[in-house]
Amino acid sequence: MLASGSSSIVNDHAIYATMREEYPKAQIIMSSTAGEIYDTQVNDDTLSLTAIHFETTKIKTAFVQIDEVKNSLGAGRFLAAALDPAGLKNVLVISDKPPATNERKLNSVIGQN
Repeated sequence: MLASGSSSIVNDHAIYATMREEYPKAQIIMSSTAGEIYDTQVNDDTLSLTAIHFETTKIKTAFVQIDEVKNSLGAGRFLAAALDPAGLKNVLVISDKPPATNERKLNSVIGQN
């Protein structure tokens, strides 16, 4: 399940608990956004949820607090170690760091295990 919304909502533990209760087997990924665009409206203080179900695809989530590792390469190595490469086809990285940092982190995940 992908959830994105305002920081106050995403950081609300009761919201996460409700999602966990409704979808106990789901992998939950939450991120904050500057606003939600829906049709012709821009909304603040909302939460958008996307539930995805695959019949045979396996989903694995991994998390690293970037401030707790030496650098983005360390973060990438941590994430790579958390993901089983057998059968791995795609990796989606969600980060609050600038794009250049994301690119280095992703390269370290897929290129230097």
